[in-house]
Amino acid sequence: MMLSMYFRVETRQPRLDMADNDSCGESIPYSHEVLESASTAQIVLLVITPILAFTTTVLFIESTYYIFKNISIKVRRNRMIWLVGVYPVYSVTSCVGLFIPRSAMLTNFTASIYLSITLYMFLMLVIEYYGSTEEMHRALDGKLINVNTLPVMCCCVCLPTINLGKHSSPWIKRLVLQNAILRPTILFIAVVLWVDGRYQPGKVGANEPFLWLSAISIISTITAMQGIGIIHTASREPLKNYKITFKFMTIQMTLIFGNIQFGVLNIISNLGAIPCQDPFDNTARVYNIYNTFVIFEFFFIGILSRILFRTRRMGNLQQGHGSGQTSKDLEAANELNKYEVKEKPYSMADSASEVDSNDNKGVANNGYNQSDSTKSHC
Repeated sequence: MMLSMYFRVETRQPRLDMADNDSCGESIPYSHEVLESASTAQIVLLVITPILAFTTTVLFIESTYYIFKNISIKVRRNRMIWLVGVYPVYSVTSCVGLFIPRSAMLTNFTASIYLSITLYMFLMLVIEYYGSTEEMHRALDGKLINVNTLPVMCCCVCLPTINLGKHSSPWIKRLVLQNAILRPTILFIAVVLWVDGRYQPGKVGANEPFLWLSAISIISTITAMQGIGIIHTASREPLKNYKITFKFMTIQMTLIFGNIQFGVLNIISNLGAIPCQDPFDNTARVYNIYNTFVIFEFFFIGILSRILFRTRRMGNLQQGHGSGQTSKDLEAANELNKYEVKEKPYSMADSASEVDSNDNKGVANNGYNQSDSTKSHC
């Protein structure tokens, strides 16, 4: 009974050209009700979406194996794995929400928490590309950064420029870190209120927790994206060899399709543009459409992210701003060279060249010793 309060109870009046018993469901349908009432097109989607979710997961496992095998810097490796892991997390949770509609709130809660931490992980990966926070300060020292960047302040041309140094950089990090702390807390409160029957997704009103919690969550997320946007603007030139703009775009698309898309669908539903469909009411159908879209969208974004984060060509192996390298990268390159030397086949030509070089060294040493002996006698 308590779970039935999760969705708004709205029934659609049957049209004159429809049967009298054709009306929307009044509660969250069970999984067997979804399968029993599914049309041919819905069955096709229920077959395709698990395949796409499974493929996204397999691509993530393959990318994880590649990163572990080729990226020797542990901190960078862990952050890259976390970033590419957001796509299978969303795909799997959305797939579960499609087949088990009553779990939609919990699956959305899980995926949203992962995405909140992903924003902070991306910021830390950008800093790690510099080598450390201190090296980022040295690279950007004296460089004035415009804060009127996407997604909010792009129209505020009157805002002053800042120097992304030791004083302003910690504040930029806090702008992103607050989302990783505040948004999971808000989602936890939403789940608790939902279990108590006081939280109804999509129901807008002055006394509705959904309105206020959603507003705080949106402000927190936009603030975090503003902080990442400032770092991205400052790093476009120093980290141009790392394709930082394309990686930033994948994070933006992940945020848009993962969070903002659900809010847009809710607004469209409240305007009556998304009709209910048995056994779903309006809000349940919004979740159904959202989960279907996410599985398809994150499949393609996951492929793009795999190209950007998995390969060495996008600056994932070398480190250091501009064309230089830091000590970490030189260390990693030396380890890679040692491995390649060990794996290089030993041939007779190599043996002959080594003998010749040793003979030449011996002649040179003899000459050096003779001259030394002559000088010592003098």
